[in-house]
Amino acid sequence: MSRDAGGRRIRLGQGPLPTGPVPLTLRQAYAATAIILAGTLLIGSGLPVLARSIAGLAVPPVAIVFGTAAMIPADGWEVTDTTEVSVRLTRGGVWLQMTSLDAEGKSATARVLDLVDDMQEAYPTLTVASQPRPFFTPTNAQGQLTALAGTTQTALVASVVGGGQAVDVSSLGESTQFGDAVSDIEEMIESIRLLGVTDEG
Repeated sequence: MSRDAGGRRIRLGQGPLPTGPVPLTLRQAYAATAIILAGTLLIGSGLPVLARSIAGLAVPPVAIVFGTAAMIPADGWEVTDTTEVSVRLTRGGVWLQMTSLDAEGKSATARVLDLVDDMQEAYPTLTVASQPRPFFTPTNAQGQLTALAGTTQTALVASVVGGGQAVDVSSLGESTQFGDAVSDIEEMIESIRLLGVTDEG
């Protein structure tokens, strides 16, 4: 028999329950530390991916939805034509056409080469003025963009591909006006969101 602090007899194993934290063995302490550390790393590494997915999935109120895609128009551009799968914008003498369609298994690079051929067929004086430039959209879909130039006109074509979806882009204008519009055009192209595609990387 043992006695408590007041001198009363108690049986071993029947004393008052401890009120402080339960002491851990060394093995238990190591296990608890490992669990906390793993959870911290998992949460820390997951947050950027989650934030990127949410940012890519959200479609801003100012966005124009066409087909399975959306884009944000730049200031000063007027929507002059729309269909269920396309949108056409103009500013001055420059136009920009975006079309949402099935990727048909083609990469952004292959699609851009097709767009270059189409543009040169329609405007024979145009020649390729730059190497295709890669970029990524807010939904992390891959894109390719290239410019063409002629005697009086300048053009830009691009394609965005992700999740089996694609958006093909063509733009054309007088060279004297296109230079002022090109930054807007690139900004609108890079704003393309493929709806439902949140992480292609």
